[in-house]
Amino acid sequence: MDTLYYKIFRNKFLFTIIYGYVKDGKGKQLKDINVTEILENRFLFNLFYQSYLFNRKNENESNYRFQFRDINILESFFLSNIITIQEFIFIYNDYEKILKGKKNKILKLCILNNKMGKEMIEFLIKYKNYKFDINHFQLYIGKMCKRKEDNLNFILYIVDCFKNHSFNYNCTNRVISNKEKEKQLSNPFTLKFQPLMDCLDYNKVSCYQTIMDLSMDSIVNANSGLDIQYKCKFGDIKTVKNQLIVRMLVLGSMEMAKIYVNKFPNQKSNGENNLFFRDFRDFGKSLQVYEVLLSNKTLSLSHFKFIDYSFLISSPVSIFKNYLENHLGFNLEANTHHNLIAHGIYEVYDLETLKYLEQVKDRFSPPLTFNVSSLLLRASNRRDFKLFKYLVESPFFKVSRDSNISFSNTSLDIIRYCFKTFTRYSFNDIGFECAFDGDLEYVKFIVDKFHSTTTTTTTTATTTSNHNRIQLSYRCIDRVCERNYTNILIYLFDNVPELQISREPINYAIKNQNFEMVQLLIDKIPTKPNDHPTLYESTVTELKNYSKKDNRILSLLLDNQIYNKILFERYGELFI
Repeated sequence: MDTLYYKIFRNKFLFTIIYGYVKDGKGKQLKDINVTEILENRFLFNLFYQSYLFNRKNENESNYRFQFRDINILESFFLSNIITIQEFIFIYNDYEKILKGKKNKILKLCILNNKMGKEMIEFLIKYKNYKFDINHFQLYIGKMCKRKEDNLNFILYIVDCFKNHSFNYNCTNRVISNKEKEKQLSNPFTLKFQPLMDCLDYNKVSCYQTIMDLSMDSIVNANSGLDIQYKCKFGDIKTVKNQLIVRMLVLGSMEMAKIYVNKFPNQKSNGENNLFFRDFRDFGKSLQVYEVLLSNKTLSLSHFKFIDYSFLISSPVSIFKNYLENHLGFNLEANTHHNLIAHGIYEVYDLETLKYLEQVKDRFSPPLTFNVSSLLLRASNRRDFKLFKYLVESPFFKVSRDSNISFSNTSLDIIRYCFKTFTRYSFNDIGFECAFDGDLEYVKFIVDKFHSTTTTTTTTATTTSNHNRIQLSYRCIDRVCERNYTNILIYLFDNVPELQISREPINYAIKNQNFEMVQLLIDKIPTKPNDHPTLYESTVTELKNYSKKDNRILSLLLDNQIYNKILFERYGELFI
């Protein structure tokens, strides 16, 4: 009967028959029910619950309690979104002895119940003497901030529980003195401040107002009116208010900043020199928040992260212009570690930023300088054609058209421009990583230029063109295979057959599970000096794993005399 029930349980019609059979007393009680599936279907659970009530009324305790006898079944029951509060209370009371030692676990499950959580928690706190701890609060805050819909009434209810001392103060990860515990009891929200700060990391705007209000209500001692002292794991930053300031700056949250300055207009931070900043999410946004706090007189212009002028090379002018002109000023000597003085502007965010710095260069003390070669290189690597072209053509930067430059890891637009503009421009694949961006037109352009000026030589690893304008080698094929560009590999084989081949391409092709590319490479013996046919251990391990589903590449290797020998001599145990 147990086996039969397990097999047909998903069938509603048969289940109804079985349920009637049990209810009428014509058979024994059924066991080993898959309750997790029942708890996802209200119809099935109704039958299950009615059966439970019937047997509870007509059978002795040992015969009906099996339906929820397992703690895992009970936990699944508390998580279910289809149960009612009456069902929860009824089942909880029946199994209170089992659950008595699992109060923390039950609270967490109720918090995670998206539908009945609040009602379940109200019952447990009001009638069963349950208490929250810091972990419950943090769990719910995190859950709320990750969800698309925020149950702010629920968070306010939880906060009321804390304020009404429905909170376990002994559950904390740090040892506190009796005196400190008394302070926390008089102002119970202080223990919850760090989880509030953590929940702001989720950066969910719809939560800011409520959470910030809760935060700000807890940062001033109600009795003295002074900021509450706070010591974080990174060092003493004096007050809880400072911790809130640090968090809004690190997050770059303008929403938090606006709420804060409305709550504390023109109030200076106490002990701001102790502020500790770590890893800004977006420095440009953080700079804007810093500017708001400066205007509110919350902070003074004294924090190194914001006064060393590094934003000139990392942020767009729209972000820093107002801050530079109205707050920080142009005195490089007073506020920098001399990086910009010694090396000049070596990178900019975009063309608009470069033009602005060019206009205000003489307002700086000393005047701002520019590292043109570095600017060109970085513009090339970022494929910023407008910036690159401006640097070359602007009379201010004086870039010589006879410069001996070589940019390869860049866009086709910049490559074409360099060939046209610089008489000594050279394309060298020695550091080639972009593999032509997978663009066949890109590789056609390079190969066409290669053939139009080339006298080839294959005595070394590199095939060199006249005047060293184009240098192609085995590295091109390596990168193309690594990036999995089969069409480009075919084009190179057809149009530059003299290119040498290393032992890397076939390993890349196997790892990429590219059957067509392996077919192209399997008979290509490495021609790069000192290279021999090789299969790396990492390659063979991946090959073994995916060959269980698709063994075409493995069969191809086994049919090849060279790679068959490598597989069985070096890795035979893997294929036994």
